[in-house]
Amino acid sequence: RLSAENPDVGAICEMPSLSRKNDLIIWIRLVPLQEEIYRKFVSLDHIKELLMETRSPLAELGVLKKLCDHPRL
Repeated sequence: RLSAENPDVGAICEMPSLSRKNDLIIWIRLVPLQEEIYRKFVSLDHIKELLMETRSPLAELGVLKKLCDHPRL
């Protein structure tokens, strides 16, 4: 609610309630091209080394996620 004299003073912001989130998960197989690129990426020496380190492999996991979404990503 905003006062007529000074709209910024005493403003109360109410957050709208969010509806329940529903996730739909569909499992599909990779097409042969995706599977080939995926296997080649995972077999790279620097990826193998990375997975053995304590550093977070999130960037590389992002690459694999993009590959599973579409090979051109």
